This record gives sequence, structure tokens and C-alpha cells, in this order.
Amino acid sequence: MKKGFRIIAAICIISLAGFSSVFSQCGHAVFAGQTTGLDYTYSDEQIIGNQIGDSLFIDLNGDANNDLLFVSAYIVMGNALNSNNKVKLLHNKIELFTDTVYPAAMVYYDSISDCLNWRQFNGNDLLLAVIAIEPAYLVYGNFMNKSGYLGIRMLNPNDTLYGWVQINSFVTEQYANMTVIDYAIEDEITNVDNFKSLHETELYPNPANDVVYVKAQENSLITVTNSTGQVISNTNSSDIQTVVSFSDYPAGVYVFRICSKNGCEFFRIIKSED
Repeated sequence: MKKGFRIIAAICIISLAGFSSVFSQCGHAVFAGQTTGLDYTYSDEQIIGNQIGDSLFIDLNGDANNDLLFVSAYIVMGNALNSNNKVKLLHNKIELFTDTVYPAAMVYYDSISDCLNWRQFNGNDLLLAVIAIEPAYLVYGNFMNKSGYLGIRMLNPNDTLYGWVQINSFVTEQYANMTVIDYAIEDEITNVDNFKSLHETELYPNPANDVVYVKAQENSLITVTNSTGQVISNTNSSDIQTVVSFSDYPAGVYVFRICSKNGCEFFRIIKSED
């Protein structure tokens, strides 16, 4: 018997016990790296420790109020050294996904929802990556010489909005620097549209074999990407039900993006070995 796909909607996240519903337990979700339907900004701003431009303010939603402060620092005093990258929450309406201690490094299309561990504003810096020498040699943080996404939650009077910031972080004994590549966040209109779409789109069966049936609004655009973000299929639905074949693609994780007049919805699909 062929193994098929396991289908997980954008309203689901991966837990240690398996896949669980975000819609029922965690509210709605967005995905790290998602741009469609979000307020997206390309930044590509680099900061270098202890040089002019060693800090960067980010206004996530363009309301003229800064939300995050990124800082690179490289400090040498005698035999002591502290090389670090860090981020600071600037008000009590913005929160970061952490592993309870440090900001967590998310990968492309990780789910961002209420079910994560959120760090609230307390006025302190949150360390992304640190190398410290004296009195001991210490290395810690989740962004040690790597790229990744920060999960963002913004608390609005009418809703909770989710987003992400993509950064490159480099910390060595010789320097500290960081690049804020881009970022995106929901707005209130996006959030409403997502909930309209949730009840109108289905992917089945679960599990599937060589095809996935997509039930969506007519004239929806169905885009399939692989785990690296490469688009492998674009389909315009002419009917309520569309058949998408996966028989020619290798096993792995795929993402379906289904966009209609009500907005876009994302589904994560795992294709197993035959």
C-alpha cells in the first residue's frame, strides 16, 4: 500500500505529540516567511558592533511608533570580551516567541500562533547570541552565526496580530554584526479575511495517495512550494473542487497557498515515501 500525504491546515501546528489544531486551541496562525496577505517590508539593514549604526529601530506596522530595537555590541576590556547581538521590546503591546530564556530561532514556514511561549515587555534586552570571555568562556543564544525568524505577536485593542522578522546573526571573538533582512505582520483587515477563508477551504483526503483534492472558491489561485520556498506548481481553479497531482514530486514537506477574493490561506502537506 502506498503511503500518502498528511495534510495540516494553516490552522495547525506541529507539537511533540504530533499535529494539533491551532484553530480550536490556539486561534489563527501565520507562518514564518509568509508575505501574501501580510504587511511586508524588505529591509536589508546591517548593524555592526561598536560602530556608527550599531543599532536599528523597527516599526513593524508603519504606525510611526517603533516596536523593536536591534543592537550589536563588541566590547573588549583587558582580558574580558563580550560580543553579542540582542533585541529589545519597546512597549507592552509587542511580544516575542522565546524558548523561555532566549528568543527562539524559527525556520521557514514554522507556525506562529497563541500556542507558542511569548515573552512580554519588561524593559530588558533579549540576547540573540553571545560570546563572553572572563571570568569564563561562555557561548549562548539561539542565533549564533545563523539565519532565522523571530516570531512576533502584537496585542491590539480589537485583535491579536502575528508576524515575523528575518535576521542574519554573526557573533565571533573578533566582531558582532547582524542584518535585519525583512519583516511582515498582519493588519486587522488581513486577520478578518483569514477567518472568512478558513471555513471555505478544504484539502482531502487525509491521508492521500497521488493527488490532493482542493475545495475552495472558484477562481482561486493554488500555489505549491517545497521546503526551500521554491514554487513548483501554480493552478487556477475553475471549479469549486480542483485536483492537484503530486505523483512526480519526491517525499517531503510542501506548502499549499490558496488565495481567493477573501484573502490567502496556507496548508502544510507532508508527502511520504511510496
